[in-house]
Amino acid sequence: MTSADKTSDEGYTLATSDSNMHPAGRELAPAGGGDDEAQTPTAGDDPRVPSNLILRQTSVHPDVIQGLKVFAAVNRKLLIDVFELAMTEFLEYRTGLLKEKRKAVYLVGPSDAQKLNVRLAKSVAGQVDKAAEKDGVKTRRLVYTAIIHFANKHGIAGAHLP
Repeated sequence: MTSADKTSDEGYTLATSDSNMHPAGRELAPAGGGDDEAQTPTAGDDPRVPSNLILRQTSVHPDVIQGLKVFAAVNRKLLIDVFELAMTEFLEYRTGLLKEKRKAVYLVGPSDAQKLNVRLAKSVAGQVDKAAEKDGVKTRRLVYTAIIHFANKHGIAGAHLP
């Protein structure tokens, strides 16, 4: 920890000198590595992840990531909140399709994408995991599809649905 770092009331480190930090002190989903099986750190595993958040990882084109950050800033939201909104909007869309006896089409991330860590509330992460399991897709694919649907719906550059 550097002299610029602080510890929050929740007990996780706020790296104030880090460019991936929101001014309110919540981390802005930086890129990282890992696979599906090792993507659920909690506060016990990583002191930077608050205990009420679950990490999910996917690959997204850098233009979309930048667009999501701009969307968050313009709408005065934390990136964490934008990711949760993207997941809940997609889950509602998926539910509507199921009522019509249709299935969601899941997208595959581009080969030139970068890793994106998406932190979600435990309840939202649980819903995402259940939906992915029910639909027979990897969680990272559902997360990617939800992000692209959200970005496309809100006119974020770089998001294209087939």
